[in-house]
Amino acid sequence: MYCKKCEYKNKDEAKYCKKCGAALKESQGFIQKINQSINILSVLIGLFTSVLVLIGGSLLFGSLMATGNLDIRFYIVVVFYSMVIVGSLFTGILSGYTPWEGAINGGVMTLLMVINLGFLLGVIWFITVGVTAAIASAFSSIPMSTLPATPPTSTGIDMGSAVNIILDILAFLGLFAAGIIGGAAGSYIKNAVKL
Repeated sequence: MYCKKCEYKNKDEAKYCKKCGAALKESQGFIQKINQSINILSVLIGLFTSVLVLIGGSLLFGSLMATGNLDIRFYIVVVFYSMVIVGSLFTGILSGYTPWEGAINGGVMTLLMVINLGFLLGVIWFITVGVTAAIASAFSSIPMSTLPATPPTSTGIDMGSAVNIILDILAFLGLFAAGIIGGAAGSYIKNAVKL
């Protein structure tokens, strides 16, 4: 590596010029270090692996869901966490030479997975609202006197709902922690097995 100040040829791993003492590599900020650590190919392979886990989880737990032996919230949490952990492990194994790099790539994979699943769920919700509106407009010609009266509902949030909302938020944040830990574990496995 050549010094920008005096043009002396130094060793590639040198941090300072042997002749004039100038810094050879500019110090990087936090964001620049993260950008250099991201390996897009390994993140995409991790995403693909997490989709395979989603398909496998759907096939595995589908029969339990159909019989009513499995709670839908429990199913969603198990499948999402399985997707994140397996995907980030693969991402960490493929990209991380250090646990730091594995953690960054595992976190990026989790973020992309959550964004894509959120987009997909938004599309499904949009279609469901459109179909519901079409069905409602088809039956709007029914006289209101033939419809049963609905009981008044409470508009306040009860304590059970508040606890469920807090648990949902914690589970969502836990996905990112699982992705970061999974990516770091993947790079640790890579270094331990010498892949």
